[in-house]
Amino acid sequence: MRQKVLSHEDLWDLCFGAAVLGTGGGGSPKVGCDYLNSVVNTGKRVVLANLEDIPDDAIIACPAGVASIAPTERAKQIDRILDQLIATEKNPYFEGLRILEEYIGRKFYGCLPIEMGGFNTACAAWTAALADIILVDADPVGRAIPEIELQTFNIFNIPITPMVLSDFFGNVAIVTRVENDKAAEEIARAMAVIGGAVSFVGRPIEGRELKKSVIPGTVSKAMTIGKALREAKAKGLDPVQEVIKAAGGIMLFEGIVKKVEWNDSGGFMWGYHFIEGRGKYLGHELKIWFKNENLISWYDEKPFVACPDLLCIIDSSDGYPITNTTMSEGRNVVVFGVPAYEIWKTEKGLKLLSPAHFGYEGEFKLLNTTAKSDI
Repeated sequence: MRQKVLSHEDLWDLCFGAAVLGTGGGGSPKVGCDYLNSVVNTGKRVVLANLEDIPDDAIIACPAGVASIAPTERAKQIDRILDQLIATEKNPYFEGLRILEEYIGRKFYGCLPIEMGGFNTACAAWTAALADIILVDADPVGRAIPEIELQTFNIFNIPITPMVLSDFFGNVAIVTRVENDKAAEEIARAMAVIGGAVSFVGRPIEGRELKKSVIPGTVSKAMTIGKALREAKAKGLDPVQEVIKAAGGIMLFEGIVKKVEWNDSGGFMWGYHFIEGRGKYLGHELKIWFKNENLISWYDEKPFVACPDLLCIIDSSDGYPITNTTMSEGRNVVVFGVPAYEIWKTEKGLKLLSPAHFGYEGEFKLLNTTAKSDI
C-alpha cells in the first residue's frame, strides 16, 4: 500500500490548502494546524493512504466538528477546552471513535475527512493519528459545506448511522437510526446549538463502498495548494496567482470588503459580504451569501457563480485563505472560483447542492474546467 507519513510542513500545507477549498468555512487553518502539531509532537504520526489501496473489507470512520463558525464567547470557551484535551485520550473526536468501535464491534482501519476545511480536514487527521490508523486521501464533497447531508454519500444512499455525537461538556449520544441525512443534520445541529459545538463520528463504511462514493485525491490537492502558498512566500512569487493556479481556479473579482452582515442562528453563521471592485473591477460590486461557507454570489445584483462551484476568498496581499469567522470590513481581497467535481454537476448532485437547496432561484453560472481566467 502506498502511504506517506506527513511532515510538519505537509501538515501546514494540508490545513491552509484545505482552508482555501473550505470557501470561508470548514474552520480555522491555524487552529487545525496547531492541534495537529500538538498531536504529532507526542510521537503520533499522520499517515496518508490512497483511496484505491484501502482493502474492500476495511471499515472507515468519518470524524468532524459540527458548529456555527461565528466568533462567539461560547466558541472561545470550547477552544480553551479542546486546547487541553487535543493530544489526549479525552479528545472528544477520539473518544467518539472508540465509542463507535465498541458499538459496532469492529476496529476502524482509517479516517476520512467529511469535507475540505482548515479545521475539519485536520480533525480527521488528528483522530487517525491518535488511533494509530490511516488518513484516507479523499472526501465526499471536495469543498466545505454547511450541512451534513450535502455529501456524495447521500447520492449513493450510504447510511450516516450509527453515529456518535459528543459536546465539550461530557454529553454523549449514540444515534442508531435516522429517517435520512437531513434528520441526522437536524439532530447534530440541535446538540451543537445546546453545547456550542459537537464532535461527530459516524458513517462507518467499508472500503468497497467507500471507493464508489467519494472523491479521490482531495487531501493531496489541498496539500498542493498549501505548498504553493508556502513556497510562493519563500521564492518571492505572487502568492495570489500561485494559489489560484494550484487550485485550478478562475479569477472572479478583486476589491475591498465594504460591508459584512452576519448573524449567529440555528447553529450556523449566516450573512453577506459586499465587495467593492478595484482595478479592472472598479465600479462593480460582488455580493456573496454565506451559510458558514460562501455559497451564492451576485455581480452587480445579477446572479453570478454559486454552489456547487467553489467561491474562494483570499487576501490580495499574501494569498492566505480568509474564513468568514475572520472576515472584516476594509480588507482587500481576491475572489476566485473553482469548478466543482463532475458528480456535483449531475442531476442528483445539483438537486442536492445548488442555490435552490437554500431557497434561491436564478440563472447562476456553472464554472467549467476549461475556463482559464475571468468568466
